[in-house]
Order: sequence, then structure tokens, then C-alpha cells
Amino acid sequence: MPILRKLISGLKVLFRPEVAEKEMDEELTDYFEEAVAAKIRSGANPEQARREVRLEMGNMDSVKHEVRSAGWEFFVETLLRDVHYGLRMIRRSPAFASLSILAIAVGIGANTAIFSLVYGVLLSPLPYPDSKRLVAVGLHQRGESGIHTLGVADFLAWRDQQRSFEHVAVFSAGSGSFALSGLGTPETIPGITVSADFFSTLGVSPVLGRASCRVKIVLRARPSR
Repeated sequence: MPILRKLISGLKVLFRPEVAEKEMDEELTDYFEEAVAAKIRSGANPEQARREVRLEMGNMDSVKHEVRSAGWEFFVETLLRDVHYGLRMIRRSPAFASLSILAIAVGIGANTAIFSLVYGVLLSPLPYPDSKRLVAVGLHQRGESGIHTLGVADFLAWRDQQRSFEHVAVFSAGSGSFALSGLGTPETIPGITVSADFFSTLGVSPVLGRASCRVKIVLRARPSR
């Protein structure tokens, strides 16, 4: 019920300010008289009691402002007053108002674009299932700054020895072009070279074709001398 009481009191202040002002004056007067009566009962004379209570309460207008600012209606009233003042200033100087609105719109648009870029690049999760479990690994050379890509031999050795990851895959650092041939005219398409476990590591399936393949490695020994 306190929330409902505060809501009703705030609506009264907004739509019937004269009634709310009268009730506040009555409440402050009652509080003042009760404080004076308490000091008189403590042994002070009436004149001294009133002077001490006025000093303790301070300026009555300041007290009213402090009481009003504690309610939610004070924010709404201030907002409406600022909007009314802004509209009045726009009517007085439309050219300046148009430039101001244009500057604000450009600023909001720039901030929105920057936030969208930062969110898309840094904050948004990768579009893969359970993407928080994906880890990118590279090599760090002692005495150098930055991360270097793995070589094929390093990848194969590390893949066979590691026990911390469910899947391990490798892909080329740069993009390239590949020839696609079939029944129709051959085409050149962009792409990158990946290992056979690449799609299963990301938890996705290719749109066309199969994700797994078998690769036969043929080694030829050097001729003996």
C-alpha cells in the first residue's frame, strides 16, 4: 500500500498542485506547533521555543523544496518544465534549434554506429553453438611481441599430445582463391584452407557436401648413396 499511497500523492501534486500545497502547509504547521509544544514542556518559554524551532527547521520554502524533491512527481514535473522551456526556445529561434537538433542527431548516429561496430566485433558472441568454449591458439616467440600462427608440423605434434580440448582444427591465416569445376563452367571462388576437423570443432555443418574427408599422405624416401 505505501507504493499506491505514493502514486496517489504524486498524481495529486501534478494535477492538483494547489491542494497539495495547502496540505503541505498544514502538515508543516502542525509539525512546527508540535515541536514548539515539546520545547515548552521541556521548560522553555513560548517565544524562545518558537525561535529555536525556526532555527532548527530553517527556511520554510527550503523545507518544502526538499520534501517535494523526495517524490517521483518532482522528476516528472521538472521534465515537463524543461520540455516546455525547450519548445519555447525553439519557437523563438528555429534556425539555432534546427542546427542543435541536427548536431544531436549526428552525434547519436555516430555513437550508435560505433557501438554497433564494437558490439559486433568485440562483445557479441561468435555465431557457433557453445562459442564460449572456442579458443584460438598461436605461438609467442621469446623476445618478440604478438602472436604467430602455427605451422603444420607444430599443429600435428601439438594435436597428438594435447589432452585439454575436445576437438582441434587449423586454418590458413590468409584467404585465397580456388578453382571450382564440375558439369558447368569452372569458376574461381574465395576461401581458406582448413583441416578435416574444422567444421566439427565449430559445431556446424557445411551447406553443401560433406565435412569429413580422407587424406592419404605418401612419403618417398631419399635414394641411398
